[in-house]
Amino acid sequence: MTGEQPLDLRGEDALDLGRALDFHILLRAIDQAMPADATLALEGDAPAPVIRQFLLAHQAPDPRELVPNSDGTTLVFHLPLRDLGELRTLAEDCVSHEVASHLMVYRGSEVLLWAHDAGDGSLLIAASLPPDTVRALSEALGPTLRPHPRYRWFGLRRVRDE
Repeated sequence: MTGEQPLDLRGEDALDLGRALDFHILLRAIDQAMPADATLALEGDAPAPVIRQFLLAHQAPDPRELVPNSDGTTLVFHLPLRDLGELRTLAEDCVSHEVASHLMVYRGSEVLLWAHDAGDGSLLIAASLPPDTVRALSEALGPTLRPHPRYRWFGLRRVRDE
């Protein structure tokens, strides 16, 4: 890790796409839409042994420090995006938390994608990404990309889909 400031995706630099509700489809969408020279950071508590072994063998050569998604002891692995296809194949036999709890994609000193609670949470992408990349990511996520639920009456009643 370098001695530079940890990378973060601040709200003013991000577009909130909503909630990505399927971890494995999110991995596929990242593989299809994100720049090939980027790095995927996977953060979690207890990766499955086969996942951990793969990630250790395929670590990115120059990982960057990222602002952590969670408190406590977590493991962070940095994977060049060119190796994501192999990881996806291994991950098919694992539930999401056996791969990662949170995902980040970065290139150089810019965070391109931040998925807190990957597969069940918010999906933020850098506002600097070209519209074609945003569209490709949204299309690859398909119906698993949902808007955030809106609430009325102090959160007691959900506003129905409009």
